[in-house]
Amino acid sequence: MKKIVMFRPLRVRFGISVLVGIFLILSAACGKEQNASSVGDASTYQNSDKSGQEVNVSPLKGMRVVKADTQVTEGETNAISSATQSDVLLIDDFNDGEKPNLIGGNYGAWNRDPLDETQGCMEEFSLENHGVGAGISLKLTYDVESPNPAFNGFWMKLNEIDLSGYKELVFYVRGDHEKGFTRRIKVELKNNIVGEKSPVIIDGITDDWTRFRIPLKQFYSINDWTKISEFVIVFDDEMATKKVGAIFIDDIYFWR
Repeated sequence: MKKIVMFRPLRVRFGISVLVGIFLILSAACGKEQNASSVGDASTYQNSDKSGQEVNVSPLKGMRVVKADTQVTEGETNAISSATQSDVLLIDDFNDGEKPNLIGGNYGAWNRDPLDETQGCMEEFSLENHGVGAGISLKLTYDVESPNPAFNGFWMKLNEIDLSGYKELVFYVRGDHEKGFTRRIKVELKNNIVGEKSPVIIDGITDDWTRFRIPLKQFYSINDWTKISEFVIVFDDEMATKKVGAIFIDDIYFWR
């Protein structure tokens, strides 16, 4: 089954017309956008490995938002194994159950305040696997239900890799149906050499494996793609749809 991730741009109209005129203009614009499912300002990226989704992205509240509405089927062919090495830069599939990742970068959970016991995040390897056959994924258990401002998550070093020849960040996510999970998280890429970082919101996580493909150009604050240093996942109390829960992540890679 193919996944479709949709972004719809928010448009703000400014002018000196009366409120009724503004309302009519905005209503007409919204109607056109709703009727144009894959046509508009945002770019659409097609899956070329037969197991994912189309992605349509646009800004929302200063960040990009990715929404998924279908899941990966259990019997689908593993996208990475069927792709050529020149197409894919695999960061980690977690199948060895060990650190560092496949490009030598360390990773782990991080916490806003390690001394605050009312919030936190931890990582552990899991036998849950999105692909065919045996494998391992990484489980992130989080808690942002706190009387204090709460955010935490997961970091992974990318060791200043050159992504200038790549177009998309791809990874798989599944919510834990036993613990519960947020359907929404934030993902960041960083270039620490020049101090650039850029977030994208992932919205539409379910308790089935979901693949998200994010065009790199949607990380709009990054200008230098030759030395990308870090991949980050963020849970926070304002964004999370469930403040205590767990998700699984698997097969993080970049696609040309």
